[in-house]
Amino acid sequence: MFGAEPLTLSIIDMRLRFASDAVQFFKDFGVVALQGVAAWLMMAPVIFVLVYFIVFRVMSKFISPLEKGIKGFGFFKNLDAGFGRPSLK
Repeated sequence: MFGAEPLTLSIIDMRLRFASDAVQFFKDFGVVALQGVAAWLMMAPVIFVLVYFIVFRVMSKFISPLEKGIKGFGFFKNLDAGFGRPSLK
């Protein structure tokens, strides 16, 4: 994703590098950690939306229309009533 070389270290190697020089450890692996955070920030919303809509579609098949309310799972059912517009009752 960032064009960086693959990093192959074991936990033991990383612990030894941290124990020998913590400042150098953070210099070496700080960028790697930031790249990991950036990758999660880019991918997590996409994965969340995909999982949400897949689960929503599957769950909507198991919930009867009466339990769903007028516009969904009841979350938006009374939304129009509080804004001066007539409700859908």
